[in-house]
Formats: sequence, structure tokens, C-alpha cells
Amino acid sequence: MSVIVIDNKNRIRIPKKYSKIAGIKPGDKALVFATVNQVVIVPLKNKKFIGSLDGIDFNEEDHEASKYLFGEESS
Repeated sequence: MSVIVIDNKNRIRIPKKYSKIAGIKPGDKALVFATVNQVVIVPLKNKKFIGSLDGIDFNEEDHEASKYLFGEESS
């Protein structure tokens, strides 16, 4: 576990230890979503999503991440 600081442009720096564990490298894409009092970041590298996430409510047609969630992104 680590404490991070959000800068004045709402950016965060993922500590090297955690980016290494998650396999995140500069330039990689990630899905980010928020629920009450939390933000979740999921690396998109080689991931396909099926089903739904409990407690997450969004309209797929209006959501930028839909192309990743439902496999419509071309590599």
C-alpha cells in the first residue's frame, strides 16, 4: 500500500512498485472509473471484459470506455 499525491492538474504518479506489479508501462491505456469515494484504474493490456461490475452504473452508448469494455477497439 502506498500514499500518493494528486497534483494541481489532477494527475497521479503510480509508484514504480505498483506499475511493475500491474505490468503498466508509459503509453499504456487504462480504464478508470469512479464509485462513491473511490477511483479504480484497470490496465487494458490484453484484457477483454464480459458481464458487469456490481455497483457501477453507466450508459454504454455514452461511455468512451465502451469500445474497450465490449471489444470495439481496433488495435
